[in-house]
Amino acid sequence: MIHRSRGQKAAADLLGDFSGILGSDRWGGYNKWPLSERQLCWSHLDRDFCAISERAGSKLIGEKLLAASKEMFGHWHAFRREHGDRELLCIQWQFTTDDARIKLKHLYPSYQA
Repeated sequence: MIHRSRGQKAAADLLGDFSGILGSDRWGGYNKWPLSERQLCWSHLDRDFCAISERAGSKLIGEKLLAASKEMFGHWHAFRREHGDRELLCIQWQFTTDDARIKLKHLYPSYQA
């Protein structure tokens, strides 16, 4: 579907009563949906991580973000090879904000959440 506008109303018109997790980029039209119901596009995030790794002063964090992304997708691909069941993955492998804080604390011992 195509809409003439690029605003939030256009997104709402196109997606209607969408329920579930919305995979999206950071287009402002998606801001109607709470972040808890959105998954940012990993390709976009990987490009951001790459750009961060190429900036002076942020090389290390960018490289660590890229490594974490690669690790996560390694787990995903291994799971798919062994089980192939996305629903089972959702039940067995829930990554939470607390998990992210633990990972950050491990990578950066001085990190304060």
